[in-house]
Amino acid sequence: MQMSTEKYLNLRQHILSLVDSLQLDKATKALKSLATEDIPRELRRDFAVLARRSHLYNIALRILQPNVYGVDKPSQADVFEYASSIRKIGLIRQCRILLDRAGEGKEQELYRAYSEVHEWNYKDAKTHFDHYLATYNLSERERIVTFLNLVSCNIFLGNFEIASQQLGELSKINEQEYFQFYLNYRELLGQFYLAQGDTQAASAIFNESLDKTTEQNSTTVLFLKKWLIITKCAEGEYYKEGIDRLKREIRKACHWESLRDFDYHLARYQQNVGGLRQVYFNTPFAGYRERMERQTGLNLHQEPYFIVQRGEGDQTAEPFDAEALNLKLGMLPHRLLLLLLSDSYHPWSIPRIFDYLFAEEIYNPNSSPKKIYALTAGLQKSLEGTPLRLESTVYGYRLRLNENAKVKIYSNMIFNSRQEVLVETLRKTLGPCSFAISELEKIIPLSKHKMYRLIHDIEEQNLIEKIPGSARYKLKAG
Repeated sequence: MQMSTEKYLNLRQHILSLVDSLQLDKATKALKSLATEDIPRELRRDFAVLARRSHLYNIALRILQPNVYGVDKPSQADVFEYASSIRKIGLIRQCRILLDRAGEGKEQELYRAYSEVHEWNYKDAKTHFDHYLATYNLSERERIVTFLNLVSCNIFLGNFEIASQQLGELSKINEQEYFQFYLNYRELLGQFYLAQGDTQAASAIFNESLDKTTEQNSTTVLFLKKWLIITKCAEGEYYKEGIDRLKREIRKACHWESLRDFDYHLARYQQNVGGLRQVYFNTPFAGYRERMERQTGLNLHQEPYFIVQRGEGDQTAEPFDAEALNLKLGMLPHRLLLLLLSDSYHPWSIPRIFDYLFAEEIYNPNSSPKKIYALTAGLQKSLEGTPLRLESTVYGYRLRLNENAKVKIYSNMIFNSRQEVLVETLRKTLGPCSFAISELEKIIPLSKHKMYRLIHDIEEQNLIEKIPGSARYKLKAG
């Protein structure tokens, strides 16, 4: 029997007291027992906030989805709350679309900035943070958080003069009142000195900050230890045991992007070009790859691919040879394989896969995972007998190499359509050469009807063009 509104109000207050007192186990149990479809519309956002604060993001989405997608004009507050949870589970593209739909506002600007940070797009993130700081009336806490994010953006982008000015603002933080923010400031100050080549100052700051902390297992401590090891490496010291130990800690904490960044800086300061290329080709974020090349002065994508190897064998998987992997070129299972190969650091969760492969669809926390389950099951079956296998973990999916096998990783592995994959395959096969349809049939085995339809679709997407006065085609520059 459905509860009355009064009983939901009492339940909301009860769960809120549990969350505020950090009794998250009890709060989780209460939230999971809810019949989400029965929650009164006017209370849905409140319960979604409680679910988000309890890290139950899918439940938050189930609660709030009718308020966002079940009405013609959802409230901005509902949209922003919903966007907060979809960003947390990795639906970054859907988050951006939703925020654009919500219109301009203080929360829209801030959440849009965070969505860009999520994928190392610090240039656009900085634009949003700058606008947020200049446009809205912020509390002291909000200003501190914004300055912390802006310093991080400017150090990443190499804007050291601006970063220095902003660090000056942050130096005024009241250590007693905002101790966590004070440690964040110190971490950024150490990064700033390291970027300037002053390893002595950086090392002193990281050590002093670690001495100030009491929570030895906190995220802040993990980051300080990471930067201290990087600084020592910049000074020519390399402690493999300490590095391996910290990597295990980072993996245990699921800070996948910190692991990526750790590997990059270690390879950078050791001048390990092979290690740099490995990070580069296993990173799908353009902003991060651009920074790697800017900081190292190297053209890391001069060679078109990087070979990942397990053991001493010579069985090499070519990801664009779909037929050899029992897949159909450019179809969803093949695009999923390419997607999974594009990032070996961050496991591919179900929402994150959905966000890339079904960007135009609204994610439904009840039905969308089933679509991914079916897709991954099909890929797993197709890969039997090939050098690759699909591995499922509690964190998400990964592609693994079988013993004595290799795989080529290209810098461009993420595609929005089958046509884009086909054009990339042609680019790798033909290079700048023109082609006739009869030559294309030897590369992509299709019937005449399907081949002409394919050519039409690729022309429509402005990926190829017909050579005037000829029956031949050429690829557009890309």
